[in-house]
Amino acid sequence: MSRSETAKLLHVTEVTLNNWEKKNILVPSRMGRRVLYKEAEVLERLDHAA
Repeated sequence: MSRSETAKLLHVTEVTLNNWEKKNILVPSRMGRRVLYKEAEVLERLDHAA
């Protein structure tokens, strides 16, 4: 999932995703200049946060 798709799913801003990345809360994969999040990992983090 792209950064914007992930932000919409989690109801947070892209800046929040950057902060989470710095804190190793939700770490994306990088393909060249693209930043991608694995949907399964995002949903897993959501389950643990709730």
